[in-house]
Amino acid sequence: MKRQTGTAKQRNKKAVLRLLRQEGPMSVSQIAEHAHLSIPTTHSIVKTFVEEGFVVPAGKGVSTEDGGKKPSLFEFNPRQAYGISVYIGADSITAATADARADLLASEEIPLNKSGPIEEVVDIVADIVRRYQESPVVSGVRLIGVAIGLPGLADPEAGISIYSPHYHEWKADYPFKRELLAQVHLEVPVYIDNVNRFQALAERDKGAAKGLDNFVIIDALPEGLGAAFVFRGDIRHGSHNLSGEIGHMILDRGGAPCICGGTGCFEAMVSARRVLETTRRGFEAHRDSVIFQGRSPQAVRLEHVFDAFRAGDAFAKQIVDEVIEWFGQGLINVIMVDDPVLIILQGIYNELGDYFLKGIRETIQAYSWAWMRKGVDIRYSQLGPERGVLGGAAYVCDRYFETLIWE
Repeated sequence: MKRQTGTAKQRNKKAVLRLLRQEGPMSVSQIAEHAHLSIPTTHSIVKTFVEEGFVVPAGKGVSTEDGGKKPSLFEFNPRQAYGISVYIGADSITAATADARADLLASEEIPLNKSGPIEEVVDIVADIVRRYQESPVVSGVRLIGVAIGLPGLADPEAGISIYSPHYHEWKADYPFKRELLAQVHLEVPVYIDNVNRFQALAERDKGAAKGLDNFVIIDALPEGLGAAFVFRGDIRHGSHNLSGEIGHMILDRGGAPCICGGTGCFEAMVSARRVLETTRRGFEAHRDSVIFQGRSPQAVRLEHVFDAFRAGDAFAKQIVDEVIEWFGQGLINVIMVDDPVLIILQGIYNELGDYFLKGIRETIQAYSWAWMRKGVDIRYSQLGPERGVLGGAAYVCDRYFETLIWE
């Protein structure tokens, strides 16, 4: 009986803290109503959290219509703990400290040598962690976790970088977490995972997927196409940590070469590299295109194609339409396999606005069964380049406040 009572108390405390983390200042009666608890129980829980520093007074609320006493308000204290989040991209590292609500306190971007060994990256991350622990921004505040997003395949349970297509000199099955902890002593958890999975958590907590527990994020980078699947609120990993590697689904066996060594992968068919190759091959037939005005074919960059498209250039529109066709076909496969409520698009093609989204929706409708056309929403992410470190910070906070704090 005593164990059951303790478990019930734990659930009640977790419900109150989760409510205060997610909502603004609330009175005890408001918290009790939303958490379905009695006012005395809620008052006792809030008092305990105030004493522990997790909750702070937030002034007075509005008095009742009959002129009653204004209630005291309470809110979650995001400055009582912090996390460190590191996002290793295709050519740089973004690192940040974040408060207990996963709001960034300070961040930086560090370029990476793409031909360097993975040991150099561990050295950089170790230096980041040491510096951030000593930062005056978090002086006197408890560290609750460190999240590191790795490009390519990662094993979160073992803390291993399995393989990265962007860094060919990296060793396969490298024990990233173990090597980091050999340099930096940490008494808090270190979380390792694929970068896209952390980006999905950023969308769930801070972005377009708020309130949803079944969605997909797809990140189109100049050198890759990654995804992450969230089902019933949890990130999918798969038996071999391959979940989300949609960039290497084969769309056209005779298509463009991919950095993975295959041909016709989803990633290869919509890559910036293929767009530029297609553009440059079209120079002779489209010399009058805005794309080539004032520059040679080899000088063309992706932004030149996008600028020409926005200016109404016919050749640029042709190129964009081809990307839309392949992108839409790739998303059809995703929808049929996962059946998400929402697909969030991140990355380079978000600049193309409503035209790109409309084209993808039309492609899905043209190639898929009628009943499937209405079941999924497709929209752009509203988060910027910081989404990777935001997601890592969100994971640190979720693990701490949903699990570790109660152990």
